[in-house]
Amino acid sequence: MRNEEIGDFLKKCQVFFIATDDDGQPRVRPFGAYLLTDGKANCDEQGAPYKNALEAA
Repeated sequence: MRNEEIGDFLKKCQVFFIATDDDGQPRVRPFGAYLLTDGKANCDEQGAPYKNALEAA
């Protein structure tokens, strides 16, 4: 997908969900804000979902 397609898709969704693992427990969190940079959709990089995703990688 191109940046424009990703942005259009997320705009249409308005709210999307990110699933992570938090100490063996599933967590699904709603998101509505994002930033497109260098072809990647970025969300809150300070909160628990980001930290959980880094640990799972």
